[in-house]
Amino acid sequence: MDQLDVRTKIGLVVVSASSVSELRYPKAAPPGVAFLTSRMMLAEGESIDALIEMESNAGRAVGELASAKVDSVAYCCTVSGALRGMEADRQFCQELEDQFGTPITSTMLAVAEALQHLGLKKIVVTTPYPDSHHVAERAYLQEAGIEPLIMKGMGLETAEGFAAVPPQEIFDFAMNRPSASSA
Repeated sequence: MDQLDVRTKIGLVVVSASSVSELRYPKAAPPGVAFLTSRMMLAEGESIDALIEMESNAGRAVGELASAKVDSVAYCCTVSGALRGMEADRQFCQELEDQFGTPITSTMLAVAEALQHLGLKKIVVTTPYPDSHHVAERAYLQEAGIEPLIMKGMGLETAEGFAAVPPQEIFDFAMNRPSASSA
């Protein structure tokens, strides 16, 4: 039997209907990185109330991954992080990290910290979401000291819809937007 060459295990906490992270992350990772997943049920409709209900399962989902001895956890729900705001999102991750002893970040926190690390102050944002989601995302980025010059969503409203968009379509959508210099 072949021995697996796993050097690092990253836990992914994902929305129940999502398959984006599990399918795309391994393609971007170097050899030896394994991704283990735990899901949180998101009720039909994906309303704010449904997100709050989903997040009541965060401890269970992270606990499952911690029991598998992952080296870190990525909490992969962009909208819930945006709704919390940066400092509350950081606190949410820290509380889970303290409880389970495993480093944790969220999608929004990781993006904001990466942009800060790169020294980027002004950006253009394309998302799969409806434009109505951008209010919270804009506020989160502004809290991080980053000014979104343009935010344009593809208008998709379900995790299944997000997962169905081919990368080339996302690229084409982003490239066919007004330039940031006209913002």
